[in-house]
Parts: sequence; structure tokens; C-alpha cells
Amino acid sequence: MYFTLGLILLFILFILFDEKRRKEKIESFTVSTIGLMSKISKKESAHGYYNCRFYVNNKSFVSKVSYKSKKTILNRFYKVKYDKKNPNNNYPFLDEKIQPDSLTLISQGFKSIKYYEHDIATNTYIEHYKWQ
Repeated sequence: MYFTLGLILLFILFILFDEKRRKEKIESFTVSTIGLMSKISKKESAHGYYNCRFYVNNKSFVSKVSYKSKKTILNRFYKVKYDKKNPNNNYPFLDEKIQPDSLTLISQGFKSIKYYEHDIATNTYIEHYKWQ
């Protein structure tokens, strides 16, 4: 019984230590930018995994993010903090949704692309734009 209790206590301490280390790592990220969320898969667990794409010096970086809430985060912009020396070390803040203007998005490396959808009722193609 004491052995089992000791293992449970050790496991709880490990989780708390790991969470503290993760928070310290996130706090060490000094640079922030804008990230665009897109869905990647639901195969790996019961909740979704998303891509968060952001740009540093016109180079694209993608962060895989686990998200448990049913609230939609797709095709929305969020604040992303990253390590200046290695942007692959990053953290998107899903509670900090932002609505940047087009000039800010272009300056951050995003591009607007045009696409068309067919409207069956009018038999015409409707022009749309999205950020990539």
C-alpha cells in the first residue's frame, strides 16, 4: 500500500514539475507574431490537433497544437510567442485571438490568395479571398 501511495505521489510531483518547466520555457520566449490556425487531424486523440502557421523573416513555421474545446479556432489569427534563436520553439496563445488588418498580415509574411466557388443557383463563380 505504501509503495502504491509513493508511486502516485511521485507521479503527481513529476506532473507538477513538468508543468512548471513548460511555463518557464514559454516565459523565456521573447518575440511575438501572428499565427493562423488550420485543422490538421483528429486521429491522434479524442480532441483535435491544429496547425498554427506563422512567419519569421519570410520563412514559414508550423506548430502543432492540441485543442480540447469545441469552440472553433479554424482560420482565425492568434498571438504566437517564439524563441528568437529557434522559431521552432514556440507557443500559440489560443486565448488571445486577434483581428489584424491586411497591412499587418502582409508585413508578417501572410499572402492573400483568390479562389472561386461555383454558385449552383445562378450558375456563376463567386470570387473569394483567404489568407495563407
